[in-house]
Amino acid sequence: MFEGLPFELQQRISDISKYEVEVQIVKPSAEHLQIHKRVPFRYSVTDLLGCVRKAYYKRYMPKALTEQSIYNFSRGKLFDAALTTCFKDNQQPVLYQCKKSPCQVSGRYDFITSEGVMTDLKTTDKDLASISEPMWEYKMQVRFYADLKGCSQAQIMYVNMQGIRVLPVTVGDCLDVYNFFEQQACLLFEAEQQKMVPQQQKDNFCVWCEYSLECGEAP
Repeated sequence: MFEGLPFELQQRISDISKYEVEVQIVKPSAEHLQIHKRVPFRYSVTDLLGCVRKAYYKRYMPKALTEQSIYNFSRGKLFDAALTTCFKDNQQPVLYQCKKSPCQVSGRYDFITSEGVMTDLKTTDKDLASISEPMWEYKMQVRFYADLKGCSQAQIMYVNMQGIRVLPVTVGDCLDVYNFFEQQACLLFEAEQQKMVPQQQKDNFCVWCEYSLECGEAP
């Protein structure tokens, strides 16, 4: 599973593999929790990639942390600390000013390799060998980061205790990416201005959404 990885990662993995790795449960810091604070006109990449109604609920009706959300956060921090820090250009914020509205789209990319490849790290519970294509949302996110930073190449790096699987993503012309984020940001912006819950955007994750009861999509 480690063949073809950047040298920096191969060296880090070699070091880590000598020890037992355990996820230390930690609660998100106050800084991390600022992500969903209502900053006027500014919306996160991850929120806009999902249902705009859910993003609205998260800004005005934030949920208490659960054991699962704390575990997921802790697992992500474990792999971030172990892998992204191998690279000089890591965990940097990006900000895009929309052209058709006062909205801004904010995000933070994981790392850029020494070869200039924009890389987004994704933890997963799946068998790595079963993943043949990155999720559409993941591809949109890494293309967005790549184009903003002038990277012509991008990849998704799936990781779990089983190993690592890297899948390339074609960056190409990102007009569709910017149009999508502009549209989503405008929908959320208009909902906030009108103080009205935006229209639901149904997807396969509705039944697992923490706002399914409020939304009327409870399983």
